[in-house]
Amino acid sequence: MGAGVLSLPNALYFAGAVSGTICLVVFAICSCFSMIFLARSARILKVDSFEDVGERVYGCAGKSAVRISLLVLLFGATTAYFIVVGDLSTPVVCRQLLNGTYNETSDVCLNATASETAVFLGSKPMCTIFLAIVPFVLSLLHSLKPLQFSSMGAVVAVVVVCVFIIIRSIQGGLDGTNYGGVENFPTDVIGFTIAFPLQSVAFCSQFNVIELQKETREAIGAKSDDAGQSGRARAKALMRFSLSDCGICISVLVVGLLYMAVGFAGYFLFGSSTGSFGNILNAFPLTDLLIEVGSMLVVLTVVLKLPLVLLPLRQVLNSSVCQNKKLNPFLHVLECFALIASCTALAIVLDDLALAFQFLGCIGGTAVCFVMPGMFYYKTMKIVPTLPSTSNSANPKARYVTVDTEMADAATDDYIALTDKDETTNTSDSSRWCVQGCMGLTLAIFGALCGIVSLAATILEMVDPSIVEPSSPTTNSSWH
Repeated sequence: MGAGVLSLPNALYFAGAVSGTICLVVFAICSCFSMIFLARSARILKVDSFEDVGERVYGCAGKSAVRISLLVLLFGATTAYFIVVGDLSTPVVCRQLLNGTYNETSDVCLNATASETAVFLGSKPMCTIFLAIVPFVLSLLHSLKPLQFSSMGAVVAVVVVCVFIIIRSIQGGLDGTNYGGVENFPTDVIGFTIAFPLQSVAFCSQFNVIELQKETREAIGAKSDDAGQSGRARAKALMRFSLSDCGICISVLVVGLLYMAVGFAGYFLFGSSTGSFGNILNAFPLTDLLIEVGSMLVVLTVVLKLPLVLLPLRQVLNSSVCQNKKLNPFLHVLECFALIASCTALAIVLDDLALAFQFLGCIGGTAVCFVMPGMFYYKTMKIVPTLPSTSNSANPKARYVTVDTEMADAATDDYIALTDKDETTNTSDSSRWCVQGCMGLTLAIFGALCGIVSLAATILEMVDPSIVEPSSPTTNSSWH
């Protein structure tokens, strides 16, 4: 849960209030299955990372596909986060520190009483650069564990901001100051498909789910639910709905409900003007103190959450370029600086949150969130039946102490009977592996179709913006 929630009202504008909410529910369910499938695949295959799963089931091609997709997704997510930092921090700095008036059109602080140097330092590019220092320092860590409390604080900050937006929406409904023009269903197909990438990356945590599951089990001292088992019996034990699966489902449910509330609250409040704001907080008047506090909380959230994206980005980059060799301290710092600097520069140049999330969802989001977890799980379910059963042995007579030929023959007969029983059980289990594999394949096909369709719609929008041209942007000034 992070800054992506700010673009969900924009997604509802394009998809419609009812159909957009249904789509969000569908993506939430698919994301839940995706993370469960990926976590199960990792445990069945006894690997500890996303790319290791890819390598185990599809060899070097699978590993390379994961690396490329993760690099695109994580680099794009970091860039989008820095766009949020610049968007929300600059107006607050202009108003509170420079005593000026922020012009949203030109991104300039007007009528500031501070010196020209101070005004320059308070510009959007400089605010983005200054606020990149904290995530740079935090990204130097080698593990997610020290960030557990800061991450919790970031989640609390996002929840508070969501509550602020909902409060303003309720006030707008009671006071009659909401703009209206809310559509329950999309007015055109292209606009509807543009919402897909914005919603598909809303629940994206696949790149962390394996490591977080491992650290969570270690933290609570969970015992292995497959102890003493191997082969198909072990895989069958891991297919049971576990505590980790329950945690994933509860997390997605809570976050999904909050996302739906914020998406509908923002769209209900600004109506037909919502499409002009990739970041819904930019739609509120700059003098709204509640939203100003909310903006700074979002900036805090992004700053604290960025290391959770930068750490796996750095790990993928190291495994691709350095073959997992540990970098010396100087190269480690240089690598972190280069990643932060490049993402910050791209954020300053791009400066469009909705567009960033659109391309992020089309190119990397659907691949990491749905296509690869689905295909990996499908392949894992094809591997499971080839695993040896727990009762199998290369030499059946070796399981017995034989003193003569008669006893050896009896031992062999006992083994054959036991093997026949196992094969009957495996035959009944084969349908289970097949159904599970088909579920993974269906998820992968769903993700691929969403990615292709939404990418085509995004390109059409860039070529001809009039296709989905939103209403003229306005901001509500009746609350301050």
